Amino acid sequence: MSPLWTEHTLWLGRDRAALAGHSRLPARGLPLAQLGVSETGPAAAASALLAATPRGRWRAGVELVLGSPWVRYQLLPWQEGVHTDAEWADYARALMRPQFGTATDGWRVRVADAPYGAVRLAAAVDESLCVSLAEAVVARGQKLASIEPALMQVYNRHRRTLRHTEFALLVLEDSLLTCAVASAGDWRGVVSLPLAGDLAATLRQAGGLLSIGMPEISYLAATRRPAQLPAQCQWLGPIAPAFATLEAAC
Repeated sequence: MSPLWTEHTLWLGRDRAALAGHSRLPARGLPLAQLGVSETGPAAAASALLAATPRGRWRAGVELVLGSPWVRYQLLPWQEGVHTDAEWADYARALMRPQFGTATDGWRVRVADAPYGAVRLAAAVDESLCVSLAEAVVARGQKLASIEPALMQVYNRHRRTLRHTEFALLVLEDSLLTCAVASAGDWRGVVSLPLAGDLAATLRQAGGLLSIGMPEISYLAATRRPAQLPAQCQWLGPIAPAFATLEAAC
């Protein structure tokens, strides 16, 4: 019998998508399913995964977690006179436009809250991708609970754990690493790059790309826990709570 209330989290990576779920009534975990993305495209992969899983008797939410290939990140220095969410999004587009051109006009931009005067972190996703993913969810009779980049998902969930004043927040999705560096309460740099050898070597490369020294302390969430963590690297767990079994499925 299908569970009465089933919630799902769908992660979209570069080469594969994975869907995990749990039911509230009765409370139990549901199997994790995976599908290649390159053969079908992201929206088709999401639709196929949702179609292959049992639905609850009542509508429940689907959380979409977007991996680094589908997201562009940008640090926003504090700007006086910028107040509303729309103004911050326009400011982010203006900073990204020299690199990405007019494509930024078609991006959905969200800017994380920060204290007055602090650097803010912006994430941009192609609007057409967001729409196609939302349509895939609705077509299966589910409702879209959220669309969130993996880096932001990890940061929002673990921000109280990040107790050091200087640290690197790492999100490793298969062979792609996103590294966000913070110091003295401010973001200093963010970059996504392919895994080059082991994680420690890739961190050194990230520091070179950002032209900043890497902090001694780092925190890592990943789809698969590396066999060896760099010195003073704290394991946070999977990229989302529903993917506790994602490591074993890799």
